[in-house]
Order: sequence, then structure tokens, then C-alpha cells
Amino acid sequence: MLYFRSCPRCDTGVVEYNEDPYGNYLKCLNCGFMRDLPAGADPVAELAELHRVKAGHDAREEAGVVA
Repeated sequence: MLYFRSCPRCDTGVVEYNEDPYGNYLKCLNCGFMRDLPAGADPVAELAELHRVKAGHDAREEAGVVA
């Protein structure tokens, strides 16, 4: 399955949801971002969570908060 313009790292990349003998994963075909997924995880929910976390991190950087 492909998710267009959904990469949490580069924001414009196509993320592929696939599986191999080691399990399920998400991989950006543009920048190479990769994330292993637990068995039975919803890839759309995982991408949404990654974007939410990134948005929170970006907001802290803009405010000058160093974590």
C-alpha cells in the first residue's frame, strides 16, 4: 500500500506499507525513513501519530524550548 505525501520526515515522500519475514514496516521511497510496526498495527494511525509527535517537536523548537 502506498501513502502519497505522508512521510513524517520529508513531508512530501511516498510512504510504502509492506511486510517482510521480520514483520510489517513503513518506508519512505523518497528519503528512506523507515519504521517497524507491531503486529496488527494500523499504518494510517501510526503515520498520524508520527506527524502529531513531529508537530509537537517543531512547536517546541519554535518556542525555543530545548529538550
